[in-house]
Amino acid sequence: MTTAPEAPEATDAIGEPTEETPVAHRFITLRSILIALILAVGFSVLIPWNDWFLKNTYLNNHYMPLGLTLVLLVMGMVVNPLLGRFRLLTGEMVVIAVVMLGLAGVTSSGLMRMLPFMMTGPASVLPTNPRFANTMAERGEPGPGGERGPITQWNVPHQLWIGIEAQGDIDRNDPEFRHVVEGYLRGMPRGDERDTLRVTHRSIVTWEDAAGQKHRQLALAGRQAQYHADDPQVLNLDDPMTGLPFVGQQADRQIALPEGNARILAIEAPSLPWYAWPSALLAWAPLLIGALLACIGIAGVVRRQ
Repeated sequence: MTTAPEAPEATDAIGEPTEETPVAHRFITLRSILIALILAVGFSVLIPWNDWFLKNTYLNNHYMPLGLTLVLLVMGMVVNPLLGRFRLLTGEMVVIAVVMLGLAGVTSSGLMRMLPFMMTGPASVLPTNPRFANTMAERGEPGPGGERGPITQWNVPHQLWIGIEAQGDIDRNDPEFRHVVEGYLRGMPRGDERDTLRVTHRSIVTWEDAAGQKHRQLALAGRQAQYHADDPQVLNLDDPMTGLPFVGQQADRQIALPEGNARILAIEAPSLPWYAWPSALLAWAPLLIGALLACIGIAGVVRRQ
């Protein structure tokens, strides 16, 4: 019986045997990065809606989050068998998992839950907690106008926090404070049904005067009403003659004004106070960017090159 000849041993140019080197696979590939980024964007939109609006089980909030587990199961049991020889390598799935774990530190119970609370919480706590009475007193005694000295005399950077003005005490009864600070900490009213909408601070009111002329104005009260007292696009709710009669009224109601009866045509609910956040976020930006760069630097040091 004859046997098949063995394959010749691999040799180099001078006839010496050589060892075969394994093929090195790159795990940080274009497709792994693209898949990770697409999943990150999708989960960044889905997670707040699921966690905070629907109040379901958090999707991505700890070291082995539900969202990441689901992604890995789908990729391993559904996607990879369909891709065949083009299936995702284990290292590529690790890259996707690392990005998803990084996302868990930002969305849901991560940075996006803790940072906004740190930005709004002090303005709510400082005026009411006796432990911080000395902190507020460091701004000096109230002046002739009844307000404390400028914030520059205070050793705390007020730009980091929302609701702490550069001048004057924190007024927790001010409508703008309730809208911005308390509105975030305790939630804003839904106001998604027309018969529940009433004229309040920051609502938009469309009304018709006695002469039949229509007006569309932003309703303001408190300090904001004082700041925009001369703006014709603002309905001053503190004005006892032209604004106060609108407070708490609903659509299709008749309002008695000095010029005659007016009728409220429509009311738009107060919008989210996005305008209050950019300046505080800019104040936090150096710390946040520095922490991000530090994490990237550490990753570059510990990663095997």
